[in-house]
Amino acid sequence: MLCTPATMKSQVKPILVVLIMVSISLAGCITGDSGDDNVPVTAVFSYSPTSNIRTGDSVELDASASLPQDGSLTYSWDCDGDGAADETGQKTDCSWEVEGTYSVTLTVASGGISNSQTKDITVTEAPVGTPTAEITQYADEEDCLYDDIDETKNILVWICAMDKSDSDREVTETTTVQLDGSDSESGGDSEYISTWNWDINLEYDSDGDGNLENDADLTGESVEWKDVAPGEYEVNLSVTNSAGKI
Repeated sequence: MLCTPATMKSQVKPILVVLIMVSISLAGCITGDSGDDNVPVTAVFSYSPTSNIRTGDSVELDASASLPQDGSLTYSWDCDGDGAADETGQKTDCSWEVEGTYSVTLTVASGGISNSQTKDITVTEAPVGTPTAEITQYADEEDCLYDDIDETKNILVWICAMDKSDSDREVTETTTVQLDGSDSESGGDSEYISTWNWDINLEYDSDGDGNLENDADLTGESVEWKDVAPGEYEVNLSVTNSAGKI
């Protein structure tokens, strides 16, 4: 009977230890939660590419490093330094059509508190490419004897005429040849072809400038060359883009 109190006392010790451990664990969780509320609103952004930025290039702006990162932030971007918001969102992009140095400002806000960061981005003039003149090749599918035509380089047009007389007189026929320069390239995404000049006689300088191959005998992206007699001809196409390059 005297041993009973000692047995009851030894059973209480493990319970007291468990309760103390639980209390310490809860205290740690409460301390961690209260610390997140004290993170200051801070605007932080990066951009890419960071160099060799040309007019018309798209620059990616990334504000994912801004604080706090709990989803409460709003994002506003001023891409040209005029004080007005041009873009929104954590990630966006800006581009500029005129060379210069632009002050780009990110403003983040949460719970009535805002913060901004500004970086200068230098934009240089994009180089203007040289246009490429390309005459579209085509050929009739059959010749006058209905044989298939295999031609991948020249423009080949057949003129088929029947002389029903018994004389040896010469039969004179002409045709219209379609010239197509739509495959020509302007030399850059920001450029376009403004003129197509066709020189259909490379042995005659019709504009008198001393160059036999740059006359504007016909003009336009796609033109009709009429009254073409049988024979072999060389035709030159010159194109000029919106930047004035030929």
